[in-house]
Amino acid sequence: MAEPSEDIQQFAKGKAVDVLIVGAGPTGFMAAATLARYGVPFRLIDKRPQQIFRGQAAGFQPRTGEIMHSLGFQHILAKHGTALTETSFWMGTKCGLQRSKRSPEPEVIDATPYRYVTAMHQGHTESMFIEDLASRGISVDRSVAYVDHINSGSGEYPLKTHLKNWISGMTEEVPVKYILGCDGGRSAVRQRLAIESSIHHTNDTWAVADVWAKTNFPDVRRRSNIRTEQGSLMLIPLPNSGVRVYTLLTKEEDETLLKSRYDGVGDERTNNETVIGMLTKRAKSVLKPYEIEITKVDWVSRYLVAQRITNSFAEEGDHVFILGDACHTHSPKAAQGMNVSMNDAYNLTWKLALTLRGLAKSSLIKTYQIERRHIAQQLVDFDEKFSHLFASLENMEDPQLHDMYVLNRGFVSGCGHRYPAGLLVDENVDVKIVKGATDPMTPGKRLMPVRLTRHIDGILVSSLDDMPSNGHFRIIVFAGSRLQTGALDRQSSYLSGNDSPLTLYHSPSESSNGEPESGISKANNLNYNPARDPATVIDLFLIHTSPHLKTPIESLPPPFPEWQATIYEDVDGNAHGELGVEPDVGALVVVRPDGYVGLVTGLDGMERVGGYFGRFLRGAINGTA
Repeated sequence: MAEPSEDIQQFAKGKAVDVLIVGAGPTGFMAAATLARYGVPFRLIDKRPQQIFRGQAAGFQPRTGEIMHSLGFQHILAKHGTALTETSFWMGTKCGLQRSKRSPEPEVIDATPYRYVTAMHQGHTESMFIEDLASRGISVDRSVAYVDHINSGSGEYPLKTHLKNWISGMTEEVPVKYILGCDGGRSAVRQRLAIESSIHHTNDTWAVADVWAKTNFPDVRRRSNIRTEQGSLMLIPLPNSGVRVYTLLTKEEDETLLKSRYDGVGDERTNNETVIGMLTKRAKSVLKPYEIEITKVDWVSRYLVAQRITNSFAEEGDHVFILGDACHTHSPKAAQGMNVSMNDAYNLTWKLALTLRGLAKSSLIKTYQIERRHIAQQLVDFDEKFSHLFASLENMEDPQLHDMYVLNRGFVSGCGHRYPAGLLVDENVDVKIVKGATDPMTPGKRLMPVRLTRHIDGILVSSLDDMPSNGHFRIIVFAGSRLQTGALDRQSSYLSGNDSPLTLYHSPSESSNGEPESGISKANNLNYNPARDPATVIDLFLIHTSPHLKTPIESLPPPFPEWQATIYEDVDGNAHGELGVEPDVGALVVVRPDGYVGLVTGLDGMERVGGYFGRFLRGAINGTA
């Protein structure tokens, strides 16, 4: 057992908490927002005295946009963000600065409701999360820093965590079950765990600024990658005609800033000893013959970045985890940092929630490191190659940079991420899925959002609306045109029995919105929606192609009438077709709480569904392992 830090002499006893989140950036806020929705008690601390109000992380990729939608934040991104739909590539040639013949390129090629990247600075992002948490009676505990923790390895709260309040000077010892280190590239949690990193590339120094500018550069409202012998620039349009400007500094420029009497800071756009001065000079030289005049600076920064990934994402024993920049860092060129980091939290928190409810086997929590390190390794490998090509000032007409970007657009958007086969991903697909479909259902990939007509009210909805981030698994029955053929009879018998996943993993002791005092059965109670029941772990969805007005819900076999709020008509079989399901064959799919496909099988594969859950869940009623 580790000893506490030497500077801790006295401390006050703090209130025990299930989860301590260290760091209130986008990663920590994603962890907090999801845990709050899953009903998990937590404490969110940040050593900063106040939130960030401008600059910092700025790009929401399409997959992150889908997640924001499932959390109910889509209106915030629409209000404060700007959509980037095309990426332009420019290069310096013997004839001057020219746009690539194959550009502008679509920013997003994936099938998604968010066919664009949303640019919105971190100030709006943090405010969005802060307001959401405040509506739930939760606030950030600021000016509070993580110091260390001691893992006793036993007891209900195995971690004794020491926190330092920088205002009062008091040190607090807090009993904790789990710690999430979301505290950035210089993570104190990672340092305490003494986790080492594998460095893929030497440190690069970047200059970045959010500015207002007058320019005749034609692609200023597109995301633009520009390479010339004078250097490279990346331009990202921001809301209200603002522009984010990135450039990679040379070693000589970086040394000049370090030796500067200004320490590199300040708003002196004509001074070569400030970051904004160097960036202004670079922009003017790279964009020639076009002109640019920076009229206002909202935010400017200089930072070191290396492509690196930690050897582990968790402490042995799986009670302390690191997320985001604490375990992987890379350049800003592909707008991945915030997105991959937030998805770390989105992957981990539902697993924590099931573990804290006593429903998960110990093997479930281990999948966080397996799955997220797999994605992080792919990102670091891609970023290392992309960064090298972006920084190269040789052979400007070489199309490799453009080609690599195009080849990896599915990965960059997040919609192409695929988790490896393992405990939560069964790659054995034993039903025909059309490979040429828009986005075929594939184990390990997220289920593409689709449009459906809800059975009980005839409203056309997005699956993102009716499958919110509530921590539930989904069993989705794509019945196609087989609804009236008795195809559901075998499923009905299985799902209504004592061995059904819907029965085994439901917690009847928890508060429920189920039976009203009148005694009306759940199946006939229009106010009851099992998918919104806090005792529910697995939701049942039925999607068919029969006319919903000619298909009475009460005519369906049990337990489907009880799930009337999650029964849908797929008009003309569009959703079936987009996902590769043949309407006359159908399919069963298990979707994880994070929206990724865990299992695809045929309509007669209910036993496979039960076996899937039995690998990592414990029965809530009879304690089955």
